[in-house]
Formats: sequence, structure tokens, C-alpha cells
Amino acid sequence: MKKASLDRLLVAAVFVAGLFAAVTAARAQLPPPGPAAPASSVVPAGMAMVADSVLGGDRSSSYFTFPASGSGEAIFFVVQEVDGQRVESSLEASRRMSQGMGARMRVALVERPVKAGKVKVRLLGTVAMAAPIDEFFKSGRLFSAEGETEVELRPGVRYRVNGIVDSLRREVWIEEEEGGRVVGKKVIQSPDLEAVKQMEAAEHYACCNLRYDNRWISDSNIVSRPFIPAGSRVRIADWGRNRVHVVVEGRPFSAGPDNGFEKLTREQFADRLFVKEDPRPRFAAYPPEVQAAIVAGKVMRGMTREQVVMSIGLPRTDLTGDVAGRRWVYTAKTVSDDFDLDFDDAGVVREINASSRVKRLVVYPPEPR
Repeated sequence: MKKASLDRLLVAAVFVAGLFAAVTAARAQLPPPGPAAPASSVVPAGMAMVADSVLGGDRSSSYFTFPASGSGEAIFFVVQEVDGQRVESSLEASRRMSQGMGARMRVALVERPVKAGKVKVRLLGTVAMAAPIDEFFKSGRLFSAEGETEVELRPGVRYRVNGIVDSLRREVWIEEEEGGRVVGKKVIQSPDLEAVKQMEAAEHYACCNLRYDNRWISDSNIVSRPFIPAGSRVRIADWGRNRVHVVVEGRPFSAGPDNGFEKLTREQFADRLFVKEDPRPRFAAYPPEVQAAIVAGKVMRGMTREQVVMSIGLPRTDLTGDVAGRRWVYTAKTVSDDFDLDFDDAGVVREINASSRVKRLVVYPPEPR
């Protein structure tokens, strides 16, 4: 090879190496991947901590995108004002951090200390797109709820903004981070009347509290994720490869087995999750404490198998041999956070085998720290 050619190759190699180093350095400045709420920080004396929460978006410094819905959109539940004073929210911070990234929505998670006691807060729950052009073309699905509410915050307690925004429900509220108790009144806005009409024809119901990641429901059933309440109306819209596409109370989802696909067909999986009989009459007959546990999406000793399923869903297909057996296996946050439920001869939960950290997440009533 001629010397000129070798020189050009050498220059190109140096350029690529320099470019790689520059990208690596730039990525090092980006925030690390984050959960649906900011990492816990110390709550100042006499204050409460209120965190925004976000579903979806791109949270990885390596630009990993979520396969369920991509990284071009996210759902934000944020504080906009405290006692009439504007505060920065995760929505504003994320838009600023996403500038120049095209259709990628980078998520910035924000929390702020708020003086304990009665305060008026302006809340917003909204679907947001990274690219302004997408917001123009998809304006029909950018559901939101916004308004002011008064809450009483306790000193030293951590809170988060939560909600649901779709064609049927547009609500946003503040809840305690530990246990999920709602404080103050929810901000509620009217649903889409056309969507209400469509859901009147729904023929199925959510068998139980169904955990989801963005718009994906699977047999991973990770208990720390948000859930669709048992008894929600479901309309089966279409079938795909190894999945079913549904509309749940006006909001589109897809469902399929991630772990038990060798044991379950898409139809079998759908039949387990989306049932013809409304489970709410059975729920109404349960003892009050069991009802409270199901509403919180948690488990307690003394629950029957049916009550466990309604609260935290079916166990992992790949980790639980026989659902008629004595031990069911679930996942709390990651695979390393598996926990087991042991049933007695009467089919009642006898023991919850989990670390103290996982028990605080999944056991009702919440265990003290």
C-alpha cells in the first residue's frame, strides 16, 4: 500500500479515536440512569420533600431506548407552583436537557424541599414529546390534567406527585412515597366523551392489579411498578406476534409473556389477565384490611391465593413450578429482589420470605423503617 494511503488511514484512525473519546467524555457529564422518582436525599429539618415522577423517556447515558414506546415521549407528574411561587419541574428540566437531541426525550428528575404544614400547590400531569413537530402531529393524544390543590405536609416525610392521564382519566395528586397514601384532593378533569362511549362496549376486565412498564404488561410482574387496578374495563383491539393489543379504560397497552413464552401462548396469557367476569364484586366481599392491601397493591399474611392474585398478580411463570403448589415467586424490583410467598394447607399465606428492604415495599401494612 502506498505511503499516502497509509497516512490517510492513520489520520482517519486518529480522528475516530478522538471522536470516541469526546463522545465518552460528553456522556460522562450526563446524569446516570434513574428510577421513576429522584434518588432519596436528606430532608431538611421542618421540611417535607416533594418529588416529581416520570414514566417513559430516555434515562440512560448510553442512549438506551425503551422497546415498549421508544424514548421520544414521557408522562410527567410535576409540581409547578408552591404557594403561588413558580418552581422548576422535571418537565422543564427535561426539555432543557433534551435540546439538540431530536426525537429523544432525556429525563431529568427533580425534587424540592417544601415547608411542612398546609401549602397550596399547582400540579400538572401531562404527556410530552421530545420533538415539537411530534407534539403538533400527535396533539390528540397529549392528555393532561392541571390545577391547584391544598395539601398538608408532615415534616421529615417524603412525597411524590403521581397521577394518570389518558382519554378516560385525567388526574394528578400528591401521595406519600412510603405506602402511597394520597394527601389533599386530587386534581381531576373531565374525560374524553368519545373514549367513554367506546369503553362502554368493553367485554373484558383486568383480573387483578396489572403492573406495567410504559405501555407494556408482561409476566415479569415487577411489584414496584405502577399498576392498572383490578376490574378496569378492557377492550381487545388487535393481536400481534406473541402479544395482544388492548385498550384499558381508554389507554392503549400491549401484553405478552416475557419469561413464560415457552409455556404460554398469547391467547392463554390474555385469558389469564383479561377476564369476562368483573372481579370487583368479589373484592367487595373481602375483609376491610384485605381490601386496603389490594388497593395499595401489597400482600399480607392470611391472604388467600385469589386475594394475592388480585393484589400483586400471578407469580412468575418461569420461577414458580405449579400455581397449586405451596410456594409462589415474585420480583420486587430486579431479579436479585425476588421474594417468595409460602401457603399453608388451606391455601392461605403463611410466610413472606423477603429481605427487610423488600418487605417494606410489598408487605401490608407497611413495616416501620
